[in-house]
Amino acid sequence: MNKVFLGFGGIEIQQTGKRHVIADSFECWNLKKMSLTEFVSEIKSAIPPRNGNIKDSFYFGDGSFVPRMEPIYKRCSWGLLLPFPTDKHGDNSEEEVLFILNLFSPEFLNPHFSASDMGVRDHTPNLPEYWREPSHTQNQSSHFQNG
Repeated sequence: MNKVFLGFGGIEIQQTGKRHVIADSFECWNLKKMSLTEFVSEIKSAIPPRNGNIKDSFYFGDGSFVPRMEPIYKRCSWGLLLPFPTDKHGDNSEEEVLFILNLFSPEFLNPHFSASDMGVRDHTPNLPEYWREPSHTQNQSSHFQNG
């Protein structure tokens, strides 16, 4: 079973620590408690890169192939580390994980970015402008953390 991290916007969450284990392979992360550099280090330990070709630019962004992550990361306050299945070819299925997550969420959650064994992927071009700004409706972390 692989893992995916989904980063969400919203106001700062009330979780005291950086990471809170909800259950086996399920964690809620307080992104305001760590810098982007700390986040990349944490995500690489939680989800090791698929191979040696996945460089730091796949996480921090280089401004060309991968957008610079600093402004995207700054807009996020929390995220979920979740297990997800892969198909027989090893393709990621983060959309399926997001669909299942939204079945149980009182508001539709729109990630600003996702992280996998292939680095970080920007989702902000898919978001309406009003979801790019901090919003209380996107702060559903209380449903996933308690520590």
